[in-house]
Amino acid sequence: MQPDLDGYLASLKLERGLSRTTVESYAQDLRMFADFCRERGAGDLGQATPALIREFLQRLREAGLPPRSRRGRVDAVAAVILLRSYLGFASGSAAEETPTREE
Repeated sequence: MQPDLDGYLASLKLERGLSRTTVESYAQDLRMFADFCRERGAGDLGQATPALIREFLQRLREAGLPPRSRRGRVDAVAAVILLRSYLGFASGSAAEETPTREE
């Protein structure tokens, strides 16, 4: 994981009081999305576009994940993209248009 993502995951545990299991689940979701981004030519999460996020969601649908599981993965991705935008790592358009629910 990238240093800012590691910091984000650590903050989930320390500041929000999430369990280790929940944080590990977020980390797994983010690794899955980061791998997907690399497969599609986006070097890191900060280069993810809304279209790429929708494509990721479609892949989860096709894999048979139930809506609640898909929503959790997309929410984890959206939170990181918004954080990266706030910190100046992501483009504004991806952060502004990140789908957080299935459309």
